[in-house]
Amino acid sequence: MHSGFGIKAFLFIFLTWSMSVLVNAQTSAGVKFGASMPDISPQAFTVIDKGVNYYHIDVAKAGYGFHAGIFLEAQMGHFFVQPEVLFNSSSVEYRLDSLLGAGGQAEVNETYRHLDIPVTMGFKAGVLRIGVGPVGHIYVSSENGFEGYEGYSPDFDKFSWGWQGGIGFDFYKLHFDVRYESNTAQLGDHLTFFGQDFDFATDNNRFLASVGLSF
Repeated sequence: MHSGFGIKAFLFIFLTWSMSVLVNAQTSAGVKFGASMPDISPQAFTVIDKGVNYYHIDVAKAGYGFHAGIFLEAQMGHFFVQPEVLFNSSSVEYRLDSLLGAGGQAEVNETYRHLDIPVTMGFKAGVLRIGVGPVGHIYVSSENGFEGYEGYSPDFDKFSWGWQGGIGFDFYKLHFDVRYESNTAQLGDHLTFFGQDFDFATDNNRFLASVGLSF
């Protein structure tokens, strides 16, 4: 569940190199905001402890996410590097079937907040940008709907990462981006019951669309 040292070292080297590029490039900064749509194929799981079946949990609906923040674009010829810092909020609605006693079904809603730090680089010509790069996710907070269920104890990664790639269009100070994000983290990998880790066996991937305005 936790990121390896090698991954963090690679990201540190990549970001350091990117910053060195920014020093010698033509730069512009701005703000951006947008929305994301999950691209997942979740599988349900059953919580079992010491031979007792407690819960059967499935994803009922993964909601749209929203993000807002700042970006800095550095361009040298047709090459560009664009680091960003974005506050992201997303939500998931789970369906929980209690398998104890008379049982019963409940809807469990959770909201997650992260600080996303994507760094894309690539080719720019005219109004068109094509870029790819790593993205780090720093856990900020959550509204935890599983609180109070027997055996539950959340275990959020403080840092996770993935990759983003896509295209953008720049019209003077107005910028549009459409990207796909692939993450190493599994959806629901913070769910821990009776000391056991669970997830929905699907990468927490998503499509993103953003609008930006440079200063």
